[in-house]
Amino acid sequence: MNKSRLDSGEELNDFLSSRDQFDINPLKMPVSLAGSSAWDEMDIDKRNRILGGMLRNTLRRSIKKVPLYSQSPLWANINLEDIVDIRDLSELPPISKDSVPGTGSPERPGIRGFRERVIENPDVLIPENINEVIEMQESANPDNKQILDKYCGRKILEFGSGGSQGKSTITKLSYLTVETESWALARALQKNGFRQGMSVSCFYNDTHKGGLQLERAADILDMKFHSKRKIFTELAKDSTFGSAVINFQQAQSDEQRKKYEADVREAIRYYIKSNGIEIIESVQPPKEFLHNNAKGNALAFMTIYEEDPAAFRSVKHAFLTGFSVPKETYNVLRDDGIAVSTTWGSTEAMALATYPEKAGWSDVNRLIATPFPTVGVVAWYQERDCAKPILKEVDIGLEGVLYVTGLLGGGSTYINYRIGDRATKTDIGFEGINRSMRIDIGGSCAADALGI
Repeated sequence: MNKSRLDSGEELNDFLSSRDQFDINPLKMPVSLAGSSAWDEMDIDKRNRILGGMLRNTLRRSIKKVPLYSQSPLWANINLEDIVDIRDLSELPPISKDSVPGTGSPERPGIRGFRERVIENPDVLIPENINEVIEMQESANPDNKQILDKYCGRKILEFGSGGSQGKSTITKLSYLTVETESWALARALQKNGFRQGMSVSCFYNDTHKGGLQLERAADILDMKFHSKRKIFTELAKDSTFGSAVINFQQAQSDEQRKKYEADVREAIRYYIKSNGIEIIESVQPPKEFLHNNAKGNALAFMTIYEEDPAAFRSVKHAFLTGFSVPKETYNVLRDDGIAVSTTWGSTEAMALATYPEKAGWSDVNRLIATPFPTVGVVAWYQERDCAKPILKEVDIGLEGVLYVTGLLGGGSTYINYRIGDRATKTDIGFEGINRSMRIDIGGSCAADALGI
């Protein structure tokens, strides 16, 4: 592998020029093209039309084959020929796991949640012809067998959501959809400053989608990856720290866990120092979360860091996700010479936006959009005095609700998905993405990173 593995633009431009670039089926694209920097550099109007064509193709399939859409009268009357630009997302109805009080009328359904329906049957979000969908993706990726090996032969992968707003739901994705998103994540991380050959220590489990895709992105970028599984397997065998790590893992209560947490933090610092780790991938929750979560406080990144900053002399970069990065966190780390970045992603859609290394912005939570294969709209829902429900996109500088769309449709299909976050729209992306009502993140990738 070498530095050119992420396409600088030539491969994507060759692909686009060899077909009608405004009518592309995204399932027929090589996965590696999601890693191309050309997505971020091309003319915006041209890109919007390219993505609009992909949206139209995914809509056409979804309205016919995905039960959530095919069985809904709101989606039945959509004129696909009107979808020519990704900004036409605002003309489509939103979907939401949970119903939104105050929407709807005797004549209109409003925003009605699908959580219970998906809990009962996750396949309502999945194309009925999922095997044909996978075959379509495989035809565009001649190396699909080698890719499949990286996913242990599983053609469909299942991931649970965090359940922060209610009972967890299952997202099912084809392995090539997960791989496409991983290339997009690698592109985002390269913007953040990740480089070939650097050593990275990841505190997300690979059982969660975020942890799995961070590992795949590290492989794509040819980085030395230290998984959470590897870190704690080695520490559990260590003569000094092994018993504390095992007892912490087996503790049944916060009171029992508290006896060992200081030793576990010391063990983590020992591993980072002795292995010369250059990048940390972890979580730093805000204070309001820490106050109510003893386990989260025990292994939050800054709790580990501030007890002995000298142990982090090899660390050049802290990549913190799961929450907006607290201002006091990135200021302390920057003062100590450590770069800080984040990337927004979710179980349903990866990766929406990222913090580029060269931006120089003071706020790490000011993100540039990474527009394929996930796109987002900051908008307010409107149905009163409208011929049909629409999303009214906010002007630059204003806050709204974040709606995300995965353009591939290779499994659970989310179009105009009201994910629960709010954000401020900027000229290049988003800032202040935050789930203000998030109280509990049990079961999520972020919560998982705070335990062992």
